Amino acid sequence: RTPSIASQGATPLAPYTTISPDRVRISLPPSAKLLYKAQSFQAGKHTTGSGTLFWQTTGNTFSIQGEFDIPLISSLSFSSEGLIDPDSGISPLIYSEKRQNGQPLNISFQRDLHNVLISNSSQARDLRVGEQDCASVIWQLVRMGRLNSEIFFPGSQFELPVATEREAVAWQIQVIGQEEIDSPIGKLKTWHIVHTPLPSSTELVLDIWLAEEKEWYPVKLRYTDATKDYSELLISEIFSTPNR
Repeated sequence: RTPSIASQGATPLAPYTTISPDRVRISLPPSAKLLYKAQSFQAGKHTTGSGTLFWQTTGNTFSIQGEFDIPLISSLSFSSEGLIDPDSGISPLIYSEKRQNGQPLNISFQRDLHNVLISNSSQARDLRVGEQDCASVIWQLVRMGRLNSEIFFPGSQFELPVATEREAVAWQIQVIGQEEIDSPIGKLKTWHIVHTPLPSSTELVLDIWLAEEKEWYPVKLRYTDATKDYSELLISEIFSTPNR
């Protein structure tokens, strides 16, 4: 089922609309290759780079593969694969990532055992309903917008459970509103959504811009740390690809 409005201390800003499960299978965007221009502002220095994101789906399964590179600053490759569940939508089975100079990370969603196993931990923990990884959660938001765009309005707020390297967290999602952004493929009308971590978390603030006119693809992403340094991805090209 669709994630409920904040249930761990956050106060809902507006009512939440229940999404009917029978609409799930027509809610996913077409398979595509997304190219991004990347830029980073770190320690007073501005650097540019590039990114590529592959989204593939059969309607019953999905895969996400991404590579982002900003020379001298950071590089990241990641993948997420899983199923499309009739009730909860995107249901990842395995998430993998490798950061510049970092150890590989693997998160296994063992749905038959109802647990989550992280590669840097010897103990499994309980799997939460609708739990996502750091890649699939963005596409779960895409699915939610395509299913029922009425839940996206300024001030709406909800939670999504996400597995990270260190902990199981509930992402606090807030809809800022509709914004027009400039991009290499033209002006785009978007929904601006932000994930702001709890004060005790080490996560980055993530701003997401979803373009309804472009199948709800994520056309802009910005990751901001506590010092206000950031890395940003802006769509530069979109290519349709065959479904697997």
